[in-house]
Amino acid sequence: MTNLNTICAIATPRGMGGVAMIRVSGADCFSIVGKIVSVNIASLEPRKMYNCDIGTLDKTMIAKFAAPNSFTGEDCIELYIHGGIALQNAVLNELFRAGAALAEPGEFTHRAFINGKLDLVEAEAIGNIIHAQTENALSAASSGVAGLLSDKIKAIRSGLITIVASLFVDMDFEEDSGFRIQDLGFSISGLQELIATADNGIIASQGLNVAIVGAPNVGKSSLLNALLGEDRAIVTDIAGTTRDIIHAQANINGHLVNFIDTAGIRDTDDKIEQIGIERARDAMAKADLVLFVVDDSSHSSVGGDAHIAPRDARDGVPYELLHQPTSVGGAVPGAPAAQAPCIVVRNKCDTQNKNIPCDIEISAKTGFGIEKLCKKITAACQEIPPNIPIIANHRQKNQIAHAASHLQSINESTPLDSMVTAIEAAISALSETIGENVSDEIISEIFSKFCVGK
Repeated sequence: MTNLNTICAIATPRGMGGVAMIRVSGADCFSIVGKIVSVNIASLEPRKMYNCDIGTLDKTMIAKFAAPNSFTGEDCIELYIHGGIALQNAVLNELFRAGAALAEPGEFTHRAFINGKLDLVEAEAIGNIIHAQTENALSAASSGVAGLLSDKIKAIRSGLITIVASLFVDMDFEEDSGFRIQDLGFSISGLQELIATADNGIIASQGLNVAIVGAPNVGKSSLLNALLGEDRAIVTDIAGTTRDIIHAQANINGHLVNFIDTAGIRDTDDKIEQIGIERARDAMAKADLVLFVVDDSSHSSVGGDAHIAPRDARDGVPYELLHQPTSVGGAVPGAPAAQAPCIVVRNKCDTQNKNIPCDIEISAKTGFGIEKLCKKITAACQEIPPNIPIIANHRQKNQIAHAASHLQSINESTPLDSMVTAIEAAISALSETIGENVSDEIISEIFSKFCVGK
């Protein structure tokens, strides 16, 4: 991604606004910007703002940041221009003609990482702050930017390095360094504490994945629309209307929720509908929470193993919805055998008899019970307390889990050389977590998810 070019990009959201900021960074930054502005860049005092003209295009403000005291660690200029779209493009074109290249997504932050201004965990946290849509997500991201997770990882790694050094004393000089297997306890418990934050941290950062499943025509799409407060999904009384996965995000009581509306699960000869049903099963397997929607017409009994009743000769009983019911409110006949917690939602309570066991009754049509259901959904999300280290993504969780696994493989009978190998592997996993000795492919993947200008 990163090369020796001087790069530039709009660092504020693209579109029309009062002010737009253009960031320029690189070894030739000062000379390039000097070609298009009315002030002498060399005479500007760093970190102060000055008035200047950009040819006849605009009267604007300029700030200079000299390496290494800038976000990227390179010479950097920020131009604060008026926020017209045509003007933004015109100034960028002037910079291109002067020798700058358009920055790739995340390239400014990538250069900051390369130049030691922040580590990989802090860089990922910046991306999370940019994408945070709720206060809970912002709280989780802010702990990463503050360096709380990085500091915790570095402290554990430092302790492991000390232990390895003591083991080398035992091996090289055949002396007792005083190391005992219990000395690893602090490191292991510290890693376990971090891993315990992962599920809540990932949900806060990326959203709670909620799959809406059930038989055809029980009101899954109507429920999605009611939860979103808009007509996002097509609703008809024709079975099999939803044939593909519909994704939609919403801020529910301060928590980011990723709703997944799925095709009605039934036996069918329709090839396209079969694909939709397979995707529904896959969404249910991967969800953090399942909303299993039922109505009177979709159940055949209350006692025993209630199941999805056939609607016509072609409909069969979907076996995923028959066995091992798992429900937030207890064992409910007919609930899906999903690994995630399941809320059984009885829809159409305004028009049908209440003869189905469920966790909550709603009417997607009238809105009855929707607020109560939202509270049940967000009960699966925990508030992120401030000022504690939080794992924010699966990459971090996997690396820290690998480190813990290496340490937990050590016991009193483990030979010294094997102990050293395992602890060094744990140290390596922690180093990779914060971006040391990590592959270029992982680095590129992480920064490619950033927006241009950051």
